[in-house]
Amino acid sequence: MKAFDPEPYARGIRALNERERAAIARRSALARAEAGRLALAIGLADPGVRSVRLFGSLARGEPTRLDFDIDLALEGGDVYAALDAVAGSEFKVDLVQLELLPEGAGRAVVSGGVVLYAAEGRP
Repeated sequence: MKAFDPEPYARGIRALNERERAAIARRSALARAEAGRLALAIGLADPGVRSVRLFGSLARGEPTRLDFDIDLALEGGDVYAALDAVAGSEFKVDLVQLELLPEGAGRAVVSGGVVLYAAEGRP
């Protein structure tokens, strides 16, 4: 009886994992571009918006699944009005109002987030 050799199976799994990592990287690049477009649309549509930050796995450059979402935090403005600007996106978008987050979560978004839109004269 021939001994079981797991290497062909492991090789197949490694190849599958590599294809998935490549697909995630491609989708991540598209999502970053979409996040920038959405942030600009939100900021231009609502003069009360002082900034829009990308946060979460996409901001850190480490989404691990193909079904990741775009997490955006608004400083100022109306989060409900911003929903109109993101409604047509092909990506799932989570919007939060920075001022309404618990203090620790707000600090994490500010320190780890990426500012995609800042109103003129405001960081």
